[in-house]
Amino acid sequence: MRLRNRDRKFGVVLFGALAVLFLKQVWADSSPVSLEAQPLRYIFVQGDEEKFREHHWFREGYGGGADEIKVEEENLSEEIAADLEGRFIVQDNDYDFQADIEKKNLGYVQIRYKEFSHFYDDSGGVYHPFPELFVNDLDRELELDIGRFSVETGLTVEDWPHIVFLYEHRFKDGTKSRLTWTPVIVGGLTRNIGPSWQQIDESIDTFTLRAEKEIKGVLLKGEQSWEIESAELSREEKGLSTNVANLQNRRIRVQDQVPKSTVLTTTLSAEKWFQEEKTFAGAAYHFLHLKSQEMENIFELNERGTPFNFGNPKQIRNARADNDYDAHTWVENIRVTPWKWLTLTGKLKTEAIERHGNSSYPNDITTALGTPDGQINTTELSRNDNKVGQWGEAFHIRFTAIPRTAIYNEFEFEQIKNWLSEDRTSIRAQSVANANEIFSRETITWIRRGIWTLGAHIAPIARVHLKSHLRIHRNHNDYDDKRETDSTGTTARSAFFDELNIATSELMEEISIRPCRWFQSAFRYQLQARDYLSRVENQETVQTDMNSHIFTWDVTLQPIQRFLILSSVSRQQAWVDTPASSAAVAQTPRFNANHTSWFVNTQWDITDSIALSNGLHLTRANNFDDFTSIGLPLGTDFILMDISAGLRWTVNEYLSLEPEYVYYHYRANPLADTGNYNAHLVSLKSMIHWG
Repeated sequence: MRLRNRDRKFGVVLFGALAVLFLKQVWADSSPVSLEAQPLRYIFVQGDEEKFREHHWFREGYGGGADEIKVEEENLSEEIAADLEGRFIVQDNDYDFQADIEKKNLGYVQIRYKEFSHFYDDSGGVYHPFPELFVNDLDRELELDIGRFSVETGLTVEDWPHIVFLYEHRFKDGTKSRLTWTPVIVGGLTRNIGPSWQQIDESIDTFTLRAEKEIKGVLLKGEQSWEIESAELSREEKGLSTNVANLQNRRIRVQDQVPKSTVLTTTLSAEKWFQEEKTFAGAAYHFLHLKSQEMENIFELNERGTPFNFGNPKQIRNARADNDYDAHTWVENIRVTPWKWLTLTGKLKTEAIERHGNSSYPNDITTALGTPDGQINTTELSRNDNKVGQWGEAFHIRFTAIPRTAIYNEFEFEQIKNWLSEDRTSIRAQSVANANEIFSRETITWIRRGIWTLGAHIAPIARVHLKSHLRIHRNHNDYDDKRETDSTGTTARSAFFDELNIATSELMEEISIRPCRWFQSAFRYQLQARDYLSRVENQETVQTDMNSHIFTWDVTLQPIQRFLILSSVSRQQAWVDTPASSAAVAQTPRFNANHTSWFVNTQWDITDSIALSNGLHLTRANNFDDFTSIGLPLGTDFILMDISAGLRWTVNEYLSLEPEYVYYHYRANPLADTGNYNAHLVSLKSMIHWG
């Protein structure tokens, strides 16, 4: 079931009509109603409007609607309660409605609808040494509508099982940018900075039935869910070049995909408290069956949009993949509190996964440049079988016997055996079979994971709190190839990894102080260090490092009762070092991702009816390094700033007004990015209460 855009708008109008009828009845009953309307909001943008939308998720120009509508109704004689809440800003495609009706000792109905738009900038990357085509855009608006509609109804009759039925519809409809940037060729030099985009029309329908009942102190739960997903996806990538004579450099590649899947899940669980709720035991079983299919076509076109085979062509016609996936999961956990200052928790998990897949990949390619002849040259066939056994154990201790101190310690372990068989062959048609696509392998991957966590929360004296958290994570992957063949035409292999180890260390330290009633401050330090050690066949182990340091300082200040200041500053220092940083050829230097963010908000209640609010949010990133000599100018470099000022005037107990002004500023280093703007927002909100 797929809801088109007009159907969704009709649903919103229908919901609004029902709301009006509901309000009419409520008005007659003098039930409480609140309305936060936004009759005026206008945004002036000087500069890149699409970058502004991407950053702030709303459009320039006029926008109006309601930030909040809330109605409550209660019929005490009939023991019926109902309420309606919603918001809508039509210009931004921002809708959020919910309605609830409940009758005591019978049941309830809940209706939810939410939709919003995610905006994307249509520009690609920047390579400033190019005299032309150094930055490019698609010249199209990219907007992806995302939404969810659900209806839930439940039975709540006393002494009966609690039964719930849920229907949910989720959707995505629109266009978005992709990071698969395309080649741009200027003067014989190629840089992948061209923008690309994708059309998405996706729909997911879920039907769920849940039931629970307590029998002799044991809470039994069951859930059955059925999910249907379908989508139509189309991605376009277009090459750019200053050489008008070379058509290949301006080829267009279009990839159309139609995935479909159904998911069936069953969950059963039982849990019980013992010994005056000092002991808890629970167990659950979960079954998942997924059946999926995907059709794919890839068209290579010339700049006029006609199918054309260039060098190394990619013309795929009616490719298909089918997969079946089954997973059985069992979990058990027990929690014991022998004394009020000690809690022990243990968990076990066992999972068995089996997957079978096959695919066909027909090619319509010719060796000579020209239009495809419509006949399949070769078809590559693949079959994959996969079985996974997974076991997990966890143990948790919480200790609070020391005054003003809570200590926790956790151990988590996981063992995985992953067996994978892959067989591929090539079937001749108009051309001979492709020898490079004939190979097979059988690999068993042994995975061991362990996590150790130690933390504490200490209040050594009044108004001082200390928090500490240390986590060590180790992940070891050993790839054992039982059967492996080279493809007929090359020595390249499908399986070439022998080992991968990932070591992660995380540390968090925080101190918060409140020396007096009107001042509170907290400082927090977060460290994450991650090392990747990888080894491929016949080569030495190489290492990649990722490190992140985050320093955060929060301040809350209230010098007088009616004046409040909230402020926070955060500094992140992060970088990634790969083996390519020391390579003699095509060196890739360390990549930095440093930035600083600061915000301060103030609120001053001048009188009981008038209040002023102000805000400042500033983010600064300065990571640009001009590695032009090796073709890699990397790193974000920008200033992003928002400044706001608002007034709240409470006219009386039924009405209040809120005018607001916001200034938005974005300035990027033109050597690294594009899309500067200055924007001004002027709005007026009104809050109305009656009943």
